[in-house]
Amino acid sequence: MKKILFILITLFLTSCATLKDDIFIRTDLTEQVQPQLTDIEHRLVKQLSNPNDIEMQAVFKDLDELLATPSTDDKYLARVNALMADYYYLRKSTSKTKTYVERALKQNPYDEYALLVNAKRMKANDAIEYLEPLCNRFPKYMRLATYLGHVYAQVNEYAQAVVYFDASLPFLDKLYSDAYLKERNDSYAKYTIGDGISKTVNAIINKEKILLIDMTTLTDEITDAFNTITGNSKWKSSMLADRLKSAGWYFQDAQVATDIAKRKDVAVFLWHLLCINNESKLNMYSNRYRTRTNSPIFDVAIGSLYFDACLAMVENDIMQLTNGRYFEPELLVSGTEFYKYLQKVETLR
Repeated sequence: MKKILFILITLFLTSCATLKDDIFIRTDLTEQVQPQLTDIEHRLVKQLSNPNDIEMQAVFKDLDELLATPSTDDKYLARVNALMADYYYLRKSTSKTKTYVERALKQNPYDEYALLVNAKRMKANDAIEYLEPLCNRFPKYMRLATYLGHVYAQVNEYAQAVVYFDASLPFLDKLYSDAYLKERNDSYAKYTIGDGISKTVNAIINKEKILLIDMTTLTDEITDAFNTITGNSKWKSSMLADRLKSAGWYFQDAQVATDIAKRKDVAVFLWHLLCINNESKLNMYSNRYRTRTNSPIFDVAIGSLYFDACLAMVENDIMQLTNGRYFEPELLVSGTEFYKYLQKVETLR
């Protein structure tokens, strides 16, 4: 009997030891776990500015492993489920996003990341109504404030967008700025433009990518640069663009009405606007670098059709280089960006 009792006690102690190893008990987000969760969050945020399917698969694997480990800590589980909800949101899986975010909020209704992903599921106006009181109640929830800025930008409330972006982005990891700074700057530019502009101008400024002909239309709408061509009469944009193309403002193989504007196209157009077809001025940089082999801009070769224009844009502080080295001539241009460049050119004319 004693022998049987000894065996039972041994089995009980062994099972308790195994149970202790199997259950992942957290009373809070400890230093051991928090860095891993932060890393996963940063990898998800990075997807907003730099999507990478392989990285997303790795994120899912890490989250799946965390969820497979038993835990008694609701706060910990809420954050992991919220991160998984964001993963599925980025994957555009509506049903699974809903499942995981509801699970996260049930475990901790105050988890900031769970509240964030829940807002992402909503239409813009509903998200604003949801986030406004949350941002007032939790002023340190900077992720919510940044997303509220994003939503305000979506509904063209640019002043409010800038307020929330500027109140939150400086306090978040740089990856959030990488994801939202362009939208913040575009919102500020559109806010400073203000009212009193035509529907045509407003439509072009709000484009994420503009057509070549939009450069002619916008310039004609807000400047008097083409008065010597049109004689102060109203020309159709297509007719005016054809005239400009024949004068070199566009590349000769360009389909002005359908091609998307790139930085090299913008540079050539604006350089002609500054020079007004003064041939010696248009080619001043080619003449200056005639005896050299290395271009001062890494991705703009001497002798290229846009060499003079790109150097002029940089030298006159109209367009900037990336990392102080690259012009990125093939990069697309938004309406807001072109509007800002055009404003700078107007101050130099």
